[in-house]
Amino acid sequence: MKGSDAKEGKRVDGKFHWNGGLTLYQLPEYLDNGEDILKNNFLPKGKMPYCWNDEIEEYERNLLTQPEDWHYRNKEVVYTFNSYGYRVEKEFDEIDWKNVIVVFGCSMVFGQGVSDDETLPYYLSKLFNREVINLGVPSCSNEFILDNAIRMKKKYGLPYGMVMMWTLSNRLPYYGEKAIKHLGMWGNNEKHNQQYHADYDALVGNLYYNKSNEFSRLYNTIQAGRDIFADRTNYFDGSFFSETAHFGKCYDRFGFKNGARDLVHAGPEDLERIANEIKTIMDNEIIK
Repeated sequence: MKGSDAKEGKRVDGKFHWNGGLTLYQLPEYLDNGEDILKNNFLPKGKMPYCWNDEIEEYERNLLTQPEDWHYRNKEVVYTFNSYGYRVEKEFDEIDWKNVIVVFGCSMVFGQGVSDDETLPYYLSKLFNREVINLGVPSCSNEFILDNAIRMKKKYGLPYGMVMMWTLSNRLPYYGEKAIKHLGMWGNNEKHNQQYHADYDALVGNLYYNKSNEFSRLYNTIQAGRDIFADRTNYFDGSFFSETAHFGKCYDRFGFKNGARDLVHAGPEDLERIANEIKTIMDNEIIK
């Protein structure tokens, strides 16, 4: 369909162009018309020994409680970020996207509290002998994960494989005028939380005041990802969280210990185990 007239505009090449006068609001520039992966401006660039919310103060407190043989007494943690604020050593335009595996998820995929050589994508890259791209984002929601996956497809095309590690259902992306914030049921302390939002309680509380709405949104988001990608690439979807896996009807990858440096997230032992489980499932059930 080349085009059609409408009351306030016209459709050209499948896109609606508004011509009904000035609108009251313009989409934020960082959305880039949905044509690029979203930047994580709240994360640093380059190599760092710490990053939000795995901070040095927390590490020093943990040193007081952990045994003498604790892995992170001597293990240096290195976070390497590209210019978009993702834990990827390359810039996105340097990646051979059609031959890589891309892993989406929250801080568990990102690797909060573990070094570059201890993340889930790192272990998957060794098992598959293939480049694996880490698009995990701390504190993000399932809607954000799906948004970024669609953006990746639009900008770079479909990769060799996708690993979708869906997160908790009680999180919300807030597309503000200047930046996106990731809202969730954690503490909303303005001083220490880079995702702080003044209307946090109203936004999250009203949306998730009952489980029916929460889990229905979760199911629909995960099913949408499955419908878009599963028949077109080597697609695995699972979760670190049992509740998400149950209501999202995806693979169950929960049961981790809090073995990262921050004593909150999965540590290298569990991440390596989970990588092996994903590899086995993909080899036996998914890879064409």
